[in-house]
Amino acid sequence: MSSISKTYLISLTLISFFFVHSGQAQNQAQKKNTGYNTTAAPSKTGLTPMDQRHGSEQDEEMTRKIRERIMATQDLSVSAQNVKIVTLGKKVNLAGEVRSERELNLLLQAARAIAGNNVTHEIAIRK
Repeated sequence: MSSISKTYLISLTLISFFFVHSGQAQNQAQKKNTGYNTTAAPSKTGLTPMDQRHGSEQDEEMTRKIRERIMATQDLSVSAQNVKIVTLGKKVNLAGEVRSERELNLLLQAARAIAGNNVTHEIAIRK
């Protein structure tokens, strides 16, 4: 076998190996993401942060102020700090997960300080 044939054969083997293993890695990543998504509770309101783009400047300002209050609140877990905030028509919906009833109450307190009683939530407590 000539050296060119050997080089060609080795190249094909390496390329095949790369494609097989990259496909497996991609499938694993999709499985992990799918597993996470199936454990997250579906939104009862159907609202996502993308829906807020249809809101007013006042809605955006309310969301910004609520996020600032949440981030300024001491002793919140990362998941509590990353709760989704959707404001439409001056009505606020919080969604996500927290570690305790205390965190849930702190989030609701922060949102109600800005939006009054126009706050609903879809927050699950995961210990």
